[in-house]
Amino acid sequence: MMYVSDLFPRWNESMALVVERVPGSTAYVLMDAAQLPPDVMPWMECIRHGQVWNVSEDEPEADHPEVCALLAPHEAAWIATLLENYLPRRPFAFVAIASVRPVNELVAGLSWCKHAALPDGKNGLLRFYDAAVLQMLPEALDGKNLAKVLACADAWMHVQRDGSIGVLQGGGRPGMVALSPRELNALDELGTVDRVLATLGKHGRLPVEADPFDAYGKLSLMATTLFPDGKADMGVLYRCGAVCLGVPMDDFCQQWTQNGPFARLRGRDERLFEVVSRWAEGYAQADEAWPEEKALV
Repeated sequence: MMYVSDLFPRWNESMALVVERVPGSTAYVLMDAAQLPPDVMPWMECIRHGQVWNVSEDEPEADHPEVCALLAPHEAAWIATLLENYLPRRPFAFVAIASVRPVNELVAGLSWCKHAALPDGKNGLLRFYDAAVLQMLPEALDGKNLAKVLACADAWMHVQRDGSIGVLQGGGRPGMVALSPRELNALDELGTVDRVLATLGKHGRLPVEADPFDAYGKLSLMATTLFPDGKADMGVLYRCGAVCLGVPMDDFCQQWTQNGPFARLRGRDERLFEVVSRWAEGYAQADEAWPEEKALV
């Protein structure tokens, strides 16, 4: 797979502009360590030496920082190496922030705001330190709740789904959000593709080194084709994705369309899996099969 080769230099250039626009701010990297190899850094030692702050220190997993939300100074030399090595492959493991607050106050605010009150009265975790989740928030949350989360820092920077750099403005007074049923449902629907990709990876059906932009783009197109109402069935996406995400993007886009052969098999799951599997095995000759399939739909 080919990654976005210039992502690291563009990240640094964008971060310099973000800090310049927030006078007196310090740049940090907020990491979702669970997305990185568990042995990528001696996290516990880094925390003991004050090189890293554990934003999840109030959580049961605090003794296992390799699965926590971690904060580190952006200018640290080892952070530059980490970003250069992993940003192209794990782009959503990193969120850069600029803040004028003292670091202890910043960590406390981030720790507090990651908790959310759910409609059923329970508490949940708002994983804004996962860049995939962070970029969902403007669409999923109402204005007041979004402002409460983003107020933890003065500016947020992340990699977007197409490999470009996105910036969200913060500032103000942070607070714990209370999610409405609509917001919770929106977050759930927007996160469907990510959950399917995570499950594919966990079960070895998606290569560890798969291009994250390519994989997300294909599965999103598949979800839109099969479930235009947005109510995607994770099981269907998993079974189809497991056999065809290796098809080149151009060939993939030609067939996964609203008027294409797979769209006409909506609701006929077993037939869909059969056709998708056959296409993935010999997609170069797939066009020859479509007249037959049209007669079956």
